[in-house]
Amino acid sequence: MAYLNVSTYGSVLTSGYTVQTVVDELATKVTDNNVVSADFWDNILTRIPFAQYIFPFGIHEKNILTNVVGYGFWLYFWLAIPSLIGLFLMWQKNNLRERLYVLITAFVFVWLSIVYGSWSFNDNPDPSIITLGNSYARYWLPIFVLLSLPAAIALEKLSKVRFDKHKMIFIASLLLIVGLSAMRVFSGQDGFINSRNNLRIMMEKKKVVLENTPDEAIIIADMADKYLWPDRKVITPLRSDATYNILPIAVDCRPVFYFGITLPDKDLKYLKEVKLASDQLYFKPIISINDETLYKVMKNENEK
Repeated sequence: MAYLNVSTYGSVLTSGYTVQTVVDELATKVTDNNVVSADFWDNILTRIPFAQYIFPFGIHEKNILTNVVGYGFWLYFWLAIPSLIGLFLMWQKNNLRERLYVLITAFVFVWLSIVYGSWSFNDNPDPSIITLGNSYARYWLPIFVLLSLPAAIALEKLSKVRFDKHKMIFIASLLLIVGLSAMRVFSGQDGFINSRNNLRIMMEKKKVVLENTPDEAIIIADMADKYLWPDRKVITPLRSDATYNILPIAVDCRPVFYFGITLPDKDLKYLKEVKLASDQLYFKPIISINDETLYKVMKNENEK
């Protein structure tokens, strides 16, 4: 890993996270007067040795609050609530080992909340949706694991009460937790049922795309690259200067296609008359699949 970091980024301590953060900071902080401004936390972190490695994404309070509420609580609130109760019960026991567990859990929660809570990215077509399928959710897994024990302790405590009324509360709570967890796993937006349907739709799209493109084709894709590759060479995404710059070379070498959300006429006109005008390229619709369309990237002189 150290060798890869040095060969790729030039430093043992530099990773894909930290190098991207530097680029993002430079891109967002340079004003019209080319003056780099720094916010409150940036001023503090720049004075702390190795702070950029401890907090690679800086400290952003609004992001922290949004992500902690969304991914740390609301995503599985029916487990978060008994977990908090369990942590309180563990601390109340005045047992050194259990208090140490609570402190470690609190430290991990605070650290992850600041580090990854300050980070914000979206790989979901709808950035407002918070689901287990978002790759961002994996950064909160240590908290989920650590809070499982306190949640179990809280439920165990509730199960041992003597009064029938409280017994019913325990049974209802247990059924609620199991039911909501099952709904999240099976019928959530990215649950088993929807995932199965999505996979079926993807395979249908893949079949249509492969049937309408030669084996040597290059396909530009925004979201479909994961199921088109390795059957076809793939470039992603379309809306990138790197992609636009490579298009003239690629078209001269191989058949090039674009598969993605159907482009409105104004976008096709913009690509032909503005963005790709100097290269005399345009997008020709081949076949539509629901709300997506396969286009072939053509040169004007090849139009028939």
